[in-house]
Amino acid sequence: MVTTVPVTSGNPAHRSAAIALTVVLDLAAPIIVFYGLRWAGAAVFVALIAGATTPTLSMLVKLTKDRRVDALAVAVLGVLLLSAGVSLIDGSPQSWQPRTVG
Repeated sequence: MVTTVPVTSGNPAHRSAAIALTVVLDLAAPIIVFYGLRWAGAAVFVALIAGATTPTLSMLVKLTKDRRVDALAVAVLGVLLLSAGVSLIDGSPQSWQPRTVG
């Protein structure tokens, strides 16, 4: 079975703008929100959940508009939610990350 990727436009500038918007909404915005809230004194869990709002909204918009799921938004959202869950249990979102021995 062969699947094709839907192309929104043949214009390379339009595709570049769409990719840039995806990177900003799904990668940069969660980082800015997280560190902004942490700088302001918010708890780790609150900052992680707030940071997850932009990839969630981006994913929902693309799901309803294009009928497809944005893989980058899902990946970022998964990492943020996993970190939030671990921070509730352990108090630190870094405890699930592998540590170096030595």
